Amino acid sequence: MEVLDELKLKVAALPAPGPNERTRRAIFFATALGFDCIELLSSFKVSFQKSSKGTGNSTAKLEFDSAVKELIGLNLYLTSLDLCGGEPDSWLVKFILDALVASDKLNPLPPAQEVLKHYEQYGNASDACAAAAARIYAQLCPSESNSPAANALQDLLSRDADKRRILLKTALFEPFETLDKTVQSRLAKGKHS
Repeated sequence: MEVLDELKLKVAALPAPGPNERTRRAIFFATALGFDCIELLSSFKVSFQKSSKGTGNSTAKLEFDSAVKELIGLNLYLTSLDLCGGEPDSWLVKFILDALVASDKLNPLPPAQEVLKHYEQYGNASDACAAAAARIYAQLCPSESNSPAANALQDLLSRDADKRRILLKTALFEPFETLDKTVQSRLAKGKHS
């Protein structure tokens, strides 16, 4: 059974969590997505800088952080598309909204609602990933009109669906102790990179 089909069945059978549990799990989901987005963009940072072709345009921390936030918002939108085709159950809507709020606490700019509204115009993951890759590339390399790095980013975003689904499954079904250990492990890993 495909990861998405399995996840849909489990989510459908999951009783609506209480607000505190849902919020805590949503915070984990947003945080874990943030770690994944940082790793993804860090792997492309050199490609983005090389595509600037000596213009002196380096990837500033603010631009990088904003691009990470853009990807978190994209992933939250894609999660709602994956599970419900745009019409999620009410508790899942609250979970996604809680994750959006958590992402704003992690990084306030751009506001999560603004990011989400941008991607809501795309009815499928492929178009949303293409738009995200173009926006992020334009943000990180404003002097360039196109690059193989942007195309590679789009491909990677499109292929990242199973990873996102497994992360959601972890957020929804693992005990809080496991979620906390996962975040602590990722934080420790980041300090040693």
